[in-house]
Order: sequence, then C-alpha cells, then structure tokens
Amino acid sequence: MPITDLGSYVTTGQEFQSHLTDVNADRVANSVPVLTLPGGYSLANLTSDVAAVATAITNGEDLDNALALATSARDVLKETLRHRLIEFRDAVKYRLKGSGYVGALPDTPQLSSSEQKILKALDDMASLWVRINGETGVPSFTPPLILLENYELVDFQTDLTSLRANYKAVTEAENDARIARKKRDVLLAPLRNRFVQYRQAIGVEYGDEHPFTLSLPDVYPSTGTQPIPDPGPGPGPGPEP
Repeated sequence: MPITDLGSYVTTGQEFQSHLTDVNADRVANSVPVLTLPGGYSLANLTSDVAAVATAITNGEDLDNALALATSARDVLKETLRHRLIEFRDAVKYRLKGSGYVGALPDTPQLSSSEQKILKALDDMASLWVRINGETGVPSFTPPLILLENYELVDFQTDLTSLRANYKAVTEAENDARIARKKRDVLLAPLRNRFVQYRQAIGVEYGDEHPFTLSLPDVYPSTGTQPIPDPGPGPGPGPEP
C-alpha cells in the first residue's frame, strides 16, 4: 500500500523490505551481487530505518498519551479549585458580610484563562484565607473558615501545590511530545526517498516488463486520493517516474 498517513510509512516500508528480500534471494541464486542503493544502502539499512520509524511513531504515541493524561489531571484539579474559589467567595460574603474581606475577594477566572491568571486568583484566595483564619474582629464570625465537605485551608494549600505540579507536568509533557514528533519527522522523508530510489533501481536492473518491476510496491497514492503527509524536504531524488 502507498503512504497515505503516518502509520503507513511502516507498512509501506515492510512491503519494500519483503520485495528486496525476494530480489536479493533471486540474485544470490543466480550468483549476482545483492542489490544496494546509492551510498551502499542495503536491505539491512532499510530494515533498520523502517524499524527506527516504527519505534519513533510508537514513542510519539506514548508521549502523546502521557500528555493527555497530564492535561486531564491538571484540568480536573483546575476545575475543582475553581469551584472551591466560588464556594470561598460565597462563604466570605455570607459569614464576613460587611467586612473588608468581601471587597478583597479575587474574581473567579474562566477555566480557559491562562495559568498565570488562574494561579494568581488561587494564590489571592490562599492569602486571604490565612488572614480570615486569624481574624477575631468580625462580628458573628469565629475562625477558622471551613467550606463544604469540611474543606479547610490546609486542604486547599495542598491542592494548590498539586495544581502547580500539574501545570509543570503538562509543560514537560508538551515539550517531550514536541521533541519526539520532530525526531520522528526527520526520519520520514529520507526513508520515503529510499523507496523512490529502490523503484528506480529495479527499473534500471530489470526493465519495465520484469515481474520484479511489475510487483513493486507503490510509494505515492494514485491521483485523486489524499496526499501523503510531508514533514519537510529530505535528501534523495524527486518523485518516482
């Protein structure tokens, strides 16, 4: 099958490996040197390069999964703490009504807000909560301030520390995934160009009507299908004739 998506680089490569294996077996049986491409590129090199691409794709998928998990953990805790901020605002407005704490309450950021904006609001909440828990001058209020489900300041501080760690984990996972994609992509064009070289070599060695030529795997999809993904220019010849 031709290259139509990322994963098909490997399946197409395996087809070329199989074809070259048969060609070399025939050449050895007829006392002809095995076929190599420019630069002495052999079946062993092709096998190694296809395996490297397969490993790079799998590694990229693993890191994408790690990023998805890190992002999910961050977003769940971010939403939880946003709700705690809403609870905190409601509790302060009710229990410390008429005090200066009400006017000092941080606004509730949107879930889509930046890391900086969300953490600032939560830091403000933590700072204000510390002050409230030391407050003795507000009528009808006895510290500490406790939210729903017996959620206390220490619980919030622990969760806020975890959220910071989650943000950092997402940043690191994004970097790892991005680097893995770049490492993967630099392997694709050179391998594809080796496929093209191989088709040209078989045509030169055996002619247009030989079974080895007629059974060559395709590199590019037929006209009218989706174009193959192109990570960028690579060494080697242009499109196959």
